[in-house]
Amino acid sequence: TGTDAEFYVPPSPLPEAKPGTLIRAMRVSDADGEATVKLMYHSRDAANRDVPVTAIATYPTTDAPKDGWPIVATAPGTVGVAAQCGVTHQATEAPDWGVQGVRVMTDYVGLGAQIGRLHPYLSKPSEGHSVLDSVRSVRHLPDAHAGDRWLSVGHSQGGHGALSASELSAEYAPELDLLGTLALAPAAMLDKVYGGIDPIVSGILTVMTLYGAADEHPEIKVDDYVTPELAAASGVLHSGCLDQIIQQLASIFDDDFYVKDPLHTEPAETVVRENDPGQ
Repeated sequence: TGTDAEFYVPPSPLPEAKPGTLIRAMRVSDADGEATVKLMYHSRDAANRDVPVTAIATYPTTDAPKDGWPIVATAPGTVGVAAQCGVTHQATEAPDWGVQGVRVMTDYVGLGAQIGRLHPYLSKPSEGHSVLDSVRSVRHLPDAHAGDRWLSVGHSQGGHGALSASELSAEYAPELDLLGTLALAPAAMLDKVYGGIDPIVSGILTVMTLYGAADEHPEIKVDDYVTPELAAASGVLHSGCLDQIIQQLASIFDDDFYVKDPLHTEPAETVVRENDPGQ
């Protein structure tokens, strides 16, 4: 019942609970036969730490089918790596992708809920668990009448997140019945670039991956890879979102990013490979 800003500040200390357990819910809207709420729920990062994650969910308020509504879980695309960049800060409802049912869209670990560290960009466990636990969380909403059948959908980074959730679902969330996965232009085969993608874009996304991975993988020492120019500009990862990150880092792109390429230098090379979907 507090303010929107207060919603994103998790309890401290965070009580222990199973993944998918609701921490809080806040009503966004209730009209035209649908209700939308923001959710905060328990999930797990790549280090298996209990972390709060936020999401937005929209569900019908009409009578549900006998076995409950199917769930459409959206993994969002790239927005940045700081808490203020999460999609739920702007979204007014979760996408339905043409399917009638309960819809939920996660912010991922580190986006939305303020946990004091950057979002681990393109982390298979953190993204996959965030999606899977968003599905679990809406099943705890008594008014949503969500069943156990669900779809995983995402574009770009969200394609990576949707594929990650699909790969991890059988072991991590065996109680859920995954019907299918739609990955649109997914981030995959992460050590390669195809087609006409701007090299500045792929270079900046690699920077976001490196800095985001450092917390989950303490063996990665960022300063072993980046130039002083990139290190000096990296504050924008905390203060800005995607547009500000591109504007700041594009000006030093090319030879001023790395002293060692993280895509081809250990231990970052192995971390990138292990987070690639399709393994």
